[in-house]
Amino acid sequence: MVLSPSKSERKQTPAVGVPNPSVEKYAAALELMQLAQNADKPEDWRRLRWDEPIEHSLTGSVYLAAILFLYTSLEAFERLVRDHLIKANCQTEEEIEKIRRLPLKERIAKLDESCNGFRESPAPKGGPLYKKLGILSRVRNEVLHGNIPADVNIYAFYQDGFVFIYSPEQDDEDKARSAEYVTFTRETVRQRHAEYVKRLVDETISAVIASMTPECAEIGNRFRTESLLIKDQNGRIGLPPGR
Repeated sequence: MVLSPSKSERKQTPAVGVPNPSVEKYAAALELMQLAQNADKPEDWRRLRWDEPIEHSLTGSVYLAAILFLYTSLEAFERLVRDHLIKANCQTEEEIEKIRRLPLKERIAKLDESCNGFRESPAPKGGPLYKKLGILSRVRNEVLHGNIPADVNIYAFYQDGFVFIYSPEQDDEDKARSAEYVTFTRETVRQRHAEYVKRLVDETISAVIASMTPECAEIGNRFRTESLLIKDQNGRIGLPPGR
């Protein structure tokens, strides 16, 4: 029989273990991608014949869920690093709230300004990584906030007694076949989109660690890989004792 400690007993514990949210969400994304790949159809994209019924693969929904988990994994990693290394002048409630309100790409770009242990910005403004993070943030915002971007508009054209339907996200070949474009609607999301987001998340985390001083880079590496973290009595999350 396992005894359940009381709330007062739990409060007296100097530290408790907590799952690493970044590692948890990343693992969930990989599991979803594998699940989708097992059920995916070999034919990824093709032109439809006239009057051919359109079938939407369920794997698109799973890949889209994986993309969102990958995004939240990156958000959690940035939060862990920032909370652990935040500078003294950024620890006021006003400054913390100001940072939290920034888009993810801005928070990552300014890690060297808000945190100790950074030699440079992980994603300088205007640079290639900063721009790619903007694409990822846009997908996250459109999907989670339920917005309707212009990309998903459906246009009807009448000509010679026929109605022609055009949707940029589904019918624009440059977008449909691009390896660096992430769609918003589940029926258009494919394996390549999820893999692109995974590469971008990996690239961003690597860039954050590479921009840190050697002694702090080890902290970043462990936040990337440790599945169990420690929370002290003040609610501060940190790394377990080094091994």
